[in-house]
Amino acid sequence: MENFIHEQNVLLFSERLKVENDPTARKQLRELLLDEENKFAATAERLDKAERNIAKCKEHIARQRGLIEKLKTNGHDIAPSQRLLRNLTELHDLFVSFREAVVTALERSAL
Repeated sequence: MENFIHEQNVLLFSERLKVENDPTARKQLRELLLDEENKFAATAERLDKAERNIAKCKEHIARQRGLIEKLKTNGHDIAPSQRLLRNLTELHDLFVSFREAVVTALERSAL
């Protein structure tokens, strides 16, 4: 049950980070997300989840870049879309950092 709650918190904080633009709120959300991720043991399952989160972020980033190109071509304001792209890229980088931490912990436990 405890892991379920942590998983839901990770999902919630991730979703909020995608759309939040206030720097103070983003900083707090990043800290909350990393805190929740760090509550999980470094396992192959956590590594798989990190990989899936990274893949989802990459998909969102690619779609957002395509949308920005369409908006730009059609003469629309791209500022909000660029902010979302920035947020998605930052979320991706957080999951990459977490994946690296899990890999390091797994390597240490294998010694």
